Amino acid sequence: MKAFSLVATLLLITLQCRITSAEVVDLTPESFATLASTGTWFVEHFAPWCGHCQRFAPVWTQLGDDYANLKDSKNFHIAKIDCTVYGDLCNDHHVKGYPTVQLYVNGEFIEDYAGSRDLDTVAAYIVKVAEEHAPAVANLPRPKSLPVPANPDGKVIQLTPASYESKVVGSDKQWFIQMYTPWCRYCKEMSSAWTELASSLKDKINVASINCEAGSDAKAFCMKHKITGYPTLQFVSGDQTSEYKGAREVDNMLQFTKKYNSELQEITGAQLTSIQQDDSVAFIHLYNEDSKASLELIAAVSKAFVQDVPFYITADPISIRHLGYEIGELPASIILKGKHKFVHASNNYDNTPENRRAVQTWVQKEKFPIVNEIGLNNAEEILKSDHLVAFALFNGDKDLNSQKKEFKTMTEAWLDKGNKNSNILFAWLDGVKWSDYVNKVFGIKKSDLPRIVIADAKVRFRASEVG
Repeated sequence: MKAFSLVATLLLITLQCRITSAEVVDLTPESFATLASTGTWFVEHFAPWCGHCQRFAPVWTQLGDDYANLKDSKNFHIAKIDCTVYGDLCNDHHVKGYPTVQLYVNGEFIEDYAGSRDLDTVAAYIVKVAEEHAPAVANLPRPKSLPVPANPDGKVIQLTPASYESKVVGSDKQWFIQMYTPWCRYCKEMSSAWTELASSLKDKINVASINCEAGSDAKAFCMKHKITGYPTLQFVSGDQTSEYKGAREVDNMLQFTKKYNSELQEITGAQLTSIQQDDSVAFIHLYNEDSKASLELIAAVSKAFVQDVPFYITADPISIRHLGYEIGELPASIILKGKHKFVHASNNYDNTPENRRAVQTWVQKEKFPIVNEIGLNNAEEILKSDHLVAFALFNGDKDLNSQKKEFKTMTEAWLDKGNKNSNILFAWLDGVKWSDYVNKVFGIKKSDLPRIVIADAKVRFRASEVG
């Protein structure tokens, strides 16, 4: 029976010790010396085994919670010291019994609390001494104002046209927004991925949805934003909105956000050589110490082409000379397509809306490779562009590689003759694979392949035999 009583007592002590409050500060000799040196501190000295301390513990915890606001308004703090751990400190404070509650102001002992230990009596004392020893308003510690992160709950935010205007427009947070309709099958299929994306971007980027059929306002909103298919995914950062056209898998969308927020990549000679040996498109901005400010504009423009063109910068003298420039001619921007160099006409890179539009328009015109394979991911953009398009309609029943090689050789020769500033795009597709489309649109049968078709806004097409 005695053993059971001992265990019960120890358990009671243990449980009692756990009655605590995040608002009651646990002091050590070191923290007492630093923290209690300023402000008013109401400190309980206790021992865990003390029955009076155990009975007083819930009152002390409640006081810590009830008067937590006094930390900011009066620089008043409620604390405790475990005298079984910090006996020397309690001896320094002349503690003779437990609990002993003392008042300190700016590190100086004021008095022992001698009143009753019931909640109301101690509370009245706290209000009185907190007011008496409150510092002037100018001397109060400023409460820390922590910025609220984007997407704090990791959940999809349902927007309306009104909340879009109030929350998204002018926001300093980034938004990934899905425009959808309830009947859209593809929207339903990506619902779980969108929810997972919101969770993955918790505290980083807001993830939201807008139902384009939730009333006349929503329909007008989506029409105003030129939403013609569902789901349409838009990434909004500041005053820039980009349509996301990549795969709708979570990993792909996360990679897009990471790439969007990455720094411009600085390159040197070896990397430049590798870029030139590649047939893909690359934007390179050349700058020197005096033109570093131009990088601000380039960084802003790059966000519009995250999914299309890699943006590089270089201040490497060897690379600059290799590209045909002298340091004094900078800043300058070029686009490389293999061995071919396309030059932006202006060297004005002050970060103004007009200059950003000028660079963006130029990149939009030149972002396509020398030869483009027409596919589902680029057909609409190429066919609806302002370019004159030269289509090579290959015979897929024969060697495609040799046909592509011949077509590329032809386009390279055409560019070498000084035609880089023309408005022509070169593209190809497999006329056998897409025979129904080719026959319907161009009136060309499989037996007539290969062919070249030239189309623009004024002339639907002109067809001629290849070689």
